Amino acid sequence: LFVALVLIVGALVMIYSTAYFRGKPTVSYYTLMTAFAASMTMLVLADDLVLLFVSWEFTTLCSYLLILRSGPDAGPPAARTLLVTVAGGLCLLAAVATIVVRTGTTHLSTALADPAWSEDGTFATTVAILVAVAAMTKSAQFPFHAWLPDAMV
Repeated sequence: LFVALVLIVGALVMIYSTAYFRGKPTVSYYTLMTAFAASMTMLVLADDLVLLFVSWEFTTLCSYLLILRSGPDAGPPAARTLLVTVAGGLCLLAAVATIVVRTGTTHLSTALADPAWSEDGTFATTVAILVAVAAMTKSAQFPFHAWLPDAMV
């Protein structure tokens, strides 16, 4: 379902972009959008925590580069976006490290099946909070939304 969502939304953005950028050189845009869609696809298909984290950070890099290429005044908004989303990435990294240390595996489905989730409430709560903060920074949810208006300009 998520792969279909990534590919359909990505295709719609690419189709819309052809009309929006009519007559302008956009090779870098389409390259970055393709890299972003590939990173998102890899992210939703990952069954390894390290691959999931790397895919997550590739989406951060692609977002930064897409914003940065939008114009001469794009540097500060791109930097703010990068700082907030990298901070969220560090939260995800902490969650991944916590899961690996506690469960002894990087295999996502095996880690999720581990009894540690039900036996250790502190572990489960810590990971849930770290993942929630990571997701909130990436998706510009309150209180981590300040970077989005500048990035959209």
